[in-house]
This record gives sequence, C-alpha cells and structure tokens, in this order.
Amino acid sequence: MKSVLDNLKVFNNYIKGERADVVKNELAYYKYNLDALKINFKEVIITDDEDIVEQVQNILANLNIPKSQWPSYIKRKNLYQFLEKLNRRGFIQISYLLQLIDEKTQIRKKNLTLAGFGALMIFLSSLFIPQLVAVRLALQSFILSTFSLPLLGLISKVFSTGYYLYNNHTDTKRTLLKRLHDNGFVVASFIVNFVAYVLWIIAASPMTPLIGGLFILASVLNVAKELFSLGHYAIKYIARDALPTTLDLNLYRSHIRNEYSYFNRRNSAFINLVAAILIVGIMAAWSFLPSGIILSVGTFVAIGIISLVKKLILDRSEKIIRDRLQLQLQHINEVEEKLTTKTPLTNLLSQEIVKEVRKEQQRESAAHSRVNDANSTPTYLLVKKLKFLFWQRPENITIPFNTNTLAPPSLK
Repeated sequence: MKSVLDNLKVFNNYIKGERADVVKNELAYYKYNLDALKINFKEVIITDDEDIVEQVQNILANLNIPKSQWPSYIKRKNLYQFLEKLNRRGFIQISYLLQLIDEKTQIRKKNLTLAGFGALMIFLSSLFIPQLVAVRLALQSFILSTFSLPLLGLISKVFSTGYYLYNNHTDTKRTLLKRLHDNGFVVASFIVNFVAYVLWIIAASPMTPLIGGLFILASVLNVAKELFSLGHYAIKYIARDALPTTLDLNLYRSHIRNEYSYFNRRNSAFINLVAAILIVGIMAAWSFLPSGIILSVGTFVAIGIISLVKKLILDRSEKIIRDRLQLQLQHINEVEEKLTTKTPLTNLLSQEIVKEVRKEQQRESAAHSRVNDANSTPTYLLVKKLKFLFWQRPENITIPFNTNTLAPPSLK
C-alpha cells in the first residue's frame, strides 16, 4: 500500500516545481485501490504521526503560509481536509492535487451514470413492443401537447438547480463567501425561470413576449454573476502585493504562484462570461422566433454544446497555465542552484542586487519598457515573459544576476 509520507514528498516536490506527470503517476495507484485512498487521505489524522506533521509543515513553508497559521491547517485534520483548506487560498497546484484525488472516487459515479443511461435506452426501446403500444401513443401525445415543453423544462430546472446548490454548498474546497455568492445568483436565476415556466404552463400556448423576456432575464443574471466575479478578481489583482525585493527565492515562488493563480481564475471567469452571453443570445432566439418543437429541441442542444465546449476550454486553459507555472518554478530552482554552487554572495553584493531590482521595477513602472525575448541574456531573467491566453500579462519579474545562463524554454 502507498505510504502517506511518499505522497506528501511527491506533493512537496511538485509544489517546488516538479513536473505534473510525476504526481499524476504517484496517485495513479489509487485508481484501483479506493480503500487505500480513503485510509490515507480521509482517515489518517496529520497530528498522529510526527513524520507526517514534518512533511505537511514543509508544504506550508514552501507555500509561504505564516507559521502562526500552521496550527489551523494541521490540528484535528486529515490530509484531504488539509488540502481543502489550502485550496481556499486559490493555489492552482493544490487544486490540481485535489482534482487528481477526486477523479479516483468519481469512477463509481460515472459507472452509475452510464448504468442509468443504459436503463433509459432499454426503456425507450421497450416502447416499440406491441404490448406497450398504448404507452407509446400516450407518450407521443404528451410530447406534442402545448404544455409538454414547459413542464419538462420546469422539472429539469428544479432537479438541475437542486443538484447544483447541494454540490456547491457541500464543496468545502471553496470559501463560504464564494459558495454563497454563486448560490445567490443561481437562486435568483431559478426564481425567474420558475415564474416563466409556470406562466407558460398556465398559458397553454406558444411562448409570449413576457415569458420570453423572463427567460432572457434569467440568462442575464448569469452574465451579471460572471461580470461580478471578473471585477472581483481584477480588483484583487490591482491590490496585490508588490514584487518582493529580497534574495529569498521562496518569496519569488510565492509571487509567481499568486500571479498564475489569478490569471487562471480570471481566464475561467472570462470563459464563463462568454458562454453566458452566448446563452442569452440563444434564449432570445428561442423566445422571439416562431415557436416549434424543432426550435425548442435545437435550443436545448445548443445550450448543451456550449456547456461542453466551455468545459473543454476551461480544462485546456487551466492546463496551459499550470504547465507554465511549473516551468517558471523549475527555472527558479536553476537560479537557486547556481547561487549556491557558483555565485558566492556577500552582504554587500546582496544589497546591490536588491537595489538593482528596485531600479528595474521603477524603470518598468515609469516607461512600461519591454524586456527582450532573446533566448539568453547576461542579466538573468528569473521569470521570462509570462504569456497567457487573453489580453493581459503580469509584469516581467527579473533579478540581475550575471550568470550567462539560458532563459527558461517557452511552451509551444
């Protein structure tokens, strides 16, 4: 059975810059050993073993969590709860670790989903048996009736909203404030949708402008939710801590993690916003174009396709940012190795380096100068140019060490 200590050592190396596939291979063992996963991550209490406490403290130190806060992360907690609490601070690496762990338990859920889908297919196929012809005719009559679409839509909306609210409320990997924020907008959107469906059922007629307007309003609330999130992340980014002027490279690691974590959340909010706007357009077309069964079915299919594409883009965006983060952390490790093995630093030189960093910041702030993208430079780039999917890039982070070392490779 895999040891918790082995897992924690791999986690620690990953947080310091080890490749993502290493930690993925480490946790692959649990795919067919769910009992071991439950024991190691849900039942073992951190404080019961001094070696585990030491490894956990190493993770907290590498993430620059203040020592005064360490007891709140360790006391009476198992490893999964420890990772959940760290995830609330927005660390993209911790989010990935939890994602890998949760994937193992979701296999059973996927199997149940497939079994349910198979049962539905069997039921629909059985309707063509001669003995069930009356059931099939009754079902066809219901589908073609004027209130079938609003009734089915209402039932779907009730179950989907209830499922989302339950999962979101019990998702302790996210902060309580974030869960309440999302639930508030979802409940408001549900109420508007509920009123629209009820009016549609009562009217027992094609969709009216009033009902269509309510559906559009519900979609606009989703847009407002994403706009609020985007603005929130932008304000936090503007108010972030300045680039550290110190030789403690661990502070630079922390700064870079925060930069990438912000851009991951920002990209996610932007992608969700675009998807929400597209759904508003689809709902507007559904509401005001001539009604019909084909248009209604096409609307639900289009919304499903947008949701699927959105998930694929979100996953791709997160992977790109996560991989680039690991490259930058590996690059810092190279700098650290050179400083400790080839560059003897005196106190005087240390002060000069800090002064140079401050001068570099002032030059960038005043002139918004661009740093040359050459593959090598006599002034060592601690973090080369950070490139992201969309419109904004964080500041270039530099430390002027004369090492004549290659800059980190960019992702292709």
